[in-house]
Amino acid sequence: EREIGDLLTATAKESPLGFVRLDWRGLGAASQDVGAGALSRVLCRVSGAIHGPRTASLQALHRAVARGLTATRSLHRCLVIPQADGHVLMCREPRNLPTVPITAGDKFVWDRRFAVALEPGSKVDGMTVGPLGPYRVGPLGPYTVGPLGPVGWSQIRDRVTALPLTVGTRPPTGVPTQICYGIPALFHQDRVVSAPNLGLPAEQGGFTAQFSPPLPLVPRPFAVVSSKETPIFRETKSATELETLRNAEPSAQSGSFANG
Repeated sequence: EREIGDLLTATAKESPLGFVRLDWRGLGAASQDVGAGALSRVLCRVSGAIHGPRTASLQALHRAVARGLTATRSLHRCLVIPQADGHVLMCREPRNLPTVPITAGDKFVWDRRFAVALEPGSKVDGMTVGPLGPYRVGPLGPYTVGPLGPVGWSQIRDRVTALPLTVGTRPPTGVPTQICYGIPALFHQDRVVSAPNLGLPAEQGGFTAQFSPPLPLVPRPFAVVSSKETPIFRETKSATELETLRNAEPSAQSGSFANG
């Protein structure tokens, strides 16, 4: 875990749009076990999954990346997109994305990746959250949250002027449109009202979407000192998280999730 964390710290940069940019040369120089472990971590992060794909699939992807990826690949609900500058972008594949009704005061996790909320008192009561365009699935209420998709992206492309990206790029030239298709947007019927991750606030305000998958990109090490005082690093949950899990054990766990 520590080697995987060190590799990701050196080679990976995450964007609030929900994708990760990787230096394929640094990743390819790592051992197969460490490189495949790092890829598994990124795939879980950008897909919202808790468990990674099969080892054989990860090792095959690591070999392809180490040789220099020349074509986009898909694995674990994710796209792996090669870039001309020696990097690869990993993002959620824009398919099977949910469309969810939303009203003022609602808070939930959309597609296991984005924490979305609509402030109490917002004038957008009865909207939905979903992806942009034909990738949207589910009931269409007055207002929904869903993925942008190509249709939604075409509505706002000319209005997007700045992106809060950690990698210093902007669409449509800097970021593949597949990434924009899979981010959440607030809709009124089929019209995009807000896409806050693209710098497009709601006309009435109050809608937020924060990239917040269940697993962190870099494993959090926890030092356990043995009798020989040799530190052993492994990922663990915090005391608060463990206590919450213990309290929830007697009853069925429930939560507010909107998953693809």
